Amino acid sequence: MSAISEFRLVSPSEAFDNVAQIFDETFENEITGRFREKLYCTIESLAPPGSSILDINCGTGIDALALARRGYNVLGIDIAPKMIELAEAKANREKLSTTKFLLGSFEHLTEI
Repeated sequence: MSAISEFRLVSPSEAFDNVAQIFDETFENEITGRFREKLYCTIESLAPPGSSILDINCGTGIDALALARRGYNVLGIDIAPKMIELAEAKANREKLSTTKFLLGSFEHLTEI
């Protein structure tokens, strides 16, 4: 049997669930860290701390939690249940009460 015939398509939710446990250490690096820091500075220049931020496709909560540490109220949504679980666990460990995470899709924001 060839490798191609063994290939199985999965939903985006399942695909991200499959990498949730290793997401941060696998996909975060110095380059993404610098990009994120520029993003946070841009947000700070546009919205003062205390503002509400919607983090669409929040994943494991990297950006939501960083913004909460900077004084923002953040709602994170993601379609992958395991990503949401990890984000919530991180927020609870850090006692960040200004974050909330919901399972949902950017395609259905009006339902949130």
